[in-house]
Amino acid sequence: MKNCLDTSAWIKVFHNGANSHHFSPLVIKSENLIVSTMTLYEVWKYCLRTVGPETGNSLISALKPGNVIFIDEKISHLAASISHEKRISMGEAPIYATASLSDAILRTQDDHFKDLPHVRYFPKIKTKKLQG
Repeated sequence: MKNCLDTSAWIKVFHNGANSHHFSPLVIKSENLIVSTMTLYEVWKYCLRTVGPETGNSLISALKPGNVIFIDEKISHLAASISHEKRISMGEAPIYATASLSDAILRTQDDHFKDLPHVRYFPKIKTKKLQG
């Protein structure tokens, strides 16, 4: 079975955050992992905003062993249709379209995907902040 992690899942893997146990084992089996170029974009943007380019480069390298799928005309058309019909953002729709056209299961914790076919949704786990 092929798998595709959305951006929020990758971020949980990087930080060993809540729900990372659902996603981390899939990263190890990179031969079955699909990575959208939109995910590369979103993860890099996240890295620039939070950890900087040096750490960002090492995090991005974790995505590359997967099968990187470039956004082509077919993915673009499906993504636009999905975005229009399901009200999914321009950034998220190509990731879902890439997974769909690759016969992969999209693994996510983003609730806007939860009712779509071929999605394995894991609700976000809220953690309590320590007061100090």
